[in-house]
Amino acid sequence: MDSILSNEQKPAGNIPAPTSAGVHKAVGSGSLGRRQINFTRLAVIVGSVLLALVLLFWVGLQIYQRSLNGKITDIKGQIANIFSQSERAEALNIINTQSRAVMLQDILNSHIYSSKILSSIAAATLPKVRWSSYNLSVKDQTVVLKGQAASYVAVAQQLQAFAAAKFSNVETAGITLNKSGNLDFSVNFKFDPKILQNQ
Repeated sequence: MDSILSNEQKPAGNIPAPTSAGVHKAVGSGSLGRRQINFTRLAVIVGSVLLALVLLFWVGLQIYQRSLNGKITDIKGQIANIFSQSERAEALNIINTQSRAVMLQDILNSHIYSSKILSSIAAATLPKVRWSSYNLSVKDQTVVLKGQAASYVAVAQQLQAFAAAKFSNVETAGITLNKSGNLDFSVNFKFDPKILQNQ
């Protein structure tokens, strides 16, 4: 049969003739390529859908935010319309008057407290002692006095007089001799808050 085939019809070189295994291999690689193309298309479609959903969600949030801002502006306008300008001024005046009344009451109470404590201090003060400054803390229930005494004995007697007048934690500090020969000193003590209630 080889002799029948001419040189032109013979396969050139050592090229093998296609076999059935080779045909199946070519067909198999073609379907694999189609699967890759289909998977790529599916990935693009899913990605596009997800992107579209994210964009729609973002647009929805922007619209909702504008809606809320509009509602807030409306509510502020309604609140502003509830009170007229004169009513607002009157309300502010009432608040200021009330604040002043509370402040005056505090000052009056402080003065009353000071008067009551000073009466008790004056009753307990000895003749050889005189006070130059006075500091009262109603909150801490303490009094700090600065003054002068004729001698150390007068200072000690003054401390005993305060203790006898029902003041507690009576202490002295800063005793110094001044130019006139008297003693400058300070004394601090606690008082019973009942003193403030009695009159």
